[in-house]
Amino acid sequence: MLLTIAGLVARSKGARFVGIGAIADQAFPDSTDSFFNAFNAIAPMALDHQVSVMSPLVHSSKAAVVEMGKRLGTPLHASYSCYVGRSRPCGKCLGCKLRAEVLS
Repeated sequence: MLLTIAGLVARSKGARFVGIGAIADQAFPDSTDSFFNAFNAIAPMALDHQVSVMSPLVHSSKAAVVEMGKRLGTPLHASYSCYVGRSRPCGKCLGCKLRAEVLS
């Protein structure tokens, strides 16, 4: 659903690409090459616009992405991976637990 919304925003801006930071080690069906390939196949028809999802991190681990962020000077303290969706991380969900593992 979120990719569809992003695709509609892309259409309204005339953009042809949408980027997503999905990573391989989360093992969710919507974080795989096959999911993004399927989405890209139906997106032009569903959105009435040629838009492609780019997922450059899909074959990276969370640890590799964190290391890349550190090398690039990314303010990791200003981001979080919580699935609960509040203004502060819950510290208990899978996203918070995986992040804590790679940051420790």
